[in-house]
Amino acid sequence: SKSLGAFQGLTFTVNVGADLVNRYITSYYNPYHGDGSSTQGRIDKYSTRTFSYTVNEILKYDRKFGDHHVLAQAGHEYYNYDYSYLDASRDHIYAGITELAPASGTQTNNSYAEAYRIESYLGRLNYDYADKYYVEATFRTDGSSRFNKDYRWGKFWSLGGSWRLSEENFMKNVSWVDNATIRASYGQLGNDTVGSYYAWQSLYDLTYANANNSGAIVSTLENRSLSWEKRKTWNFGVEGSFFKKFLDVTLEYYLSKTDDLLLSAPMAASTGFTGYNSNLGSMRNNGFETTFKFNWLQKSNLRASSTLMTYLNRNKVLHLTGDSDTITSGAYVIKEGMPIFTYYVPKAAGVDPATGALLYWAYKTNEDTGEKIEGSDYITSDKSKATDSKYYMGSRQPKLMGSFGSDFQFGAVDFSFLTTFSVGGKGYDSVYAGTMEVTYSGDTWSKNALRRWQNPGDETDVPAVLVGSGRLAADRWLVDASYFAIKSVQLGYTFPGKWTKKVNIDSFRIFLNGDNLALFSHLNGLNPQYDIRGGTNWSYTPTRTVSAGIDINF
Repeated sequence: SKSLGAFQGLTFTVNVGADLVNRYITSYYNPYHGDGSSTQGRIDKYSTRTFSYTVNEILKYDRKFGDHHVLAQAGHEYYNYDYSYLDASRDHIYAGITELAPASGTQTNNSYAEAYRIESYLGRLNYDYADKYYVEATFRTDGSSRFNKDYRWGKFWSLGGSWRLSEENFMKNVSWVDNATIRASYGQLGNDTVGSYYAWQSLYDLTYANANNSGAIVSTLENRSLSWEKRKTWNFGVEGSFFKKFLDVTLEYYLSKTDDLLLSAPMAASTGFTGYNSNLGSMRNNGFETTFKFNWLQKSNLRASSTLMTYLNRNKVLHLTGDSDTITSGAYVIKEGMPIFTYYVPKAAGVDPATGALLYWAYKTNEDTGEKIEGSDYITSDKSKATDSKYYMGSRQPKLMGSFGSDFQFGAVDFSFLTTFSVGGKGYDSVYAGTMEVTYSGDTWSKNALRRWQNPGDETDVPAVLVGSGRLAADRWLVDASYFAIKSVQLGYTFPGKWTKKVNIDSFRIFLNGDNLALFSHLNGLNPQYDIRGGTNWSYTPTRTVSAGIDINF
């Protein structure tokens, strides 16, 4: 209202949100067969409680002065997270009773709690003129409980602008351009995710008893200067609508540099520690994102459109600030000049037809530098030599990712689908490895084990079967991580308005929906969609869901 004068357009909003999750689980192992038979049965009970809440207060000023539009915001946000865990287990149970009290043995009992807090102050200023020129600036400062009080707060800002060329006079006679905008921005973001809520502190493990007395050992080392990981990003884009809105296009290029990477700085095993949390180096990401939407049917009762989105990213570790240019962790390596989480594993060289033994590639190294001598590669069955001769074998980084979907409407019937895809990159399938090199004779085998070596002279890529073989985790478990997924399909029908209006309903629609209907990958059951490192674990692929419902608007 104009009567508010200078306070016109001023609003103040408070938002409060909370989540509470309680879990109570009992596991019963009967005393007669299976995992519980050796201890005359076992009962496990555990409970967890997760409680979190967010409070934010936003002061907003939104005014137009002729062709000028100003939007300013200032706010505060606080996030609180608490988690508690309790478990107990007893063996030598009474069959059929799932409570702990009657059991005569005690195996384990444990409890712990975790807490995390983050507080933020933020501001934003937007200005646009005549719907042609836009400028936006933001600033925020965040304080995380993961860091020491002297390094807790990080400051981050961004600045961006855009220009709608299509609104300029010199574009008025360009009939095939409906809308065109170019934009550019630069911004900084922070990341405090480091794997522990107490990342900077030196902690003690108090579970090491000293006879009948309590005991403790130092479990993590202190790093008071640990602080925010910082990402700086340049972004340039063009978007527009063309040919009477037949084609919508967005083209975007970004260049991002991340400094003060939150990693574990490796230490010599002789120190008693494997590493400590530190801000260790920098890496670069750059790439293109594109969106093409074709509105290829635009009638009053007949509409159809298809959208193709692609994403291409290239990653490189630029610098590590420790004593070495390499950090090795299991099958992965973080190395200057390579994509993060590059595979670094022994390289298989096939199967010996005479013995069925797995062969490996190895190489000689320079005695002074320890570097590989080019051209010195040879084949061996010696696992120790293969262990000392690991190879860089690519990474999860795909050549191209994207999605494709379409929407159709034919009168009262509507239909849509969405698919996603990824081309290239490698995945390290440890689950598959466990079905080809089993630990116990009763484990489940992959059908590919049928190709195993059995007799002298057999030529195959699968060595002789050995339970608990101790063979190296070589590149034979690296598989093509490409995939194609049908994410969603929906079919709907909207009843004619002349029917629904009679019962005071604006619209009435029924629909059938399917989510995660299919996933096609290199191996059955392999789901390479979510782990950026390319690993696998004993988890289900996304749940396939088919549902039906109604949408009613009054």
